[in-house]
Amino acid sequence: MGVKEIFVHEGSCDGNNAKLYDIRIEKEAIPEELIPYYLDYGGIRAEREWCQTLKGSKERFLPHNEKDITLNIASDFNVYFHFTSPSHAWCLGNLKKDPMDRIVKAAVEETVPALVLSRAMPLDRLVSKYGDSESNKAFSLEDYKMFLLNRYLDEAYNVPKDLDELSTRIQKMLGDSDL
Repeated sequence: MGVKEIFVHEGSCDGNNAKLYDIRIEKEAIPEELIPYYLDYGGIRAEREWCQTLKGSKERFLPHNEKDITLNIASDFNVYFHFTSPSHAWCLGNLKKDPMDRIVKAAVEETVPALVLSRAMPLDRLVSKYGDSESNKAFSLEDYKMFLLNRYLDEAYNVPKDLDELSTRIQKMLGDSDL
């Protein structure tokens, strides 16, 4: 059929894939015959291992573009970085509503709300609040950090039910931050 290369991986953990957490594969459940095809199998750990590794880490997880900037444009014309899911916290702007220079500036300077908020939350806090130190779910380190960050963003930014809830969340975040 012309297939030259194939690989398997545990899947991303943001956007709609975050809803699949309950059925995410556990590392020991990965069939031995798939290991040679598993993308970076050596870098995969159980969530409990990443929790232990990140415990006490004051590092902030700040995903960003390396050399080139790749953007995704959704059907509603909202613009997002390619490295995570389209959510309100990650939105760079809207092609129909916002000036192009503002969208480009947000992309280049990485000033989306998600990255602003991530600068205030160290990994050890993300792990203690959103990690499961008993879980054997398989993650690469970068995917696990993104998983934790997006759980935080969903709670802190993406899904306020009303203005009172948003106000409470902002006050709590300011109280929890090291700013």
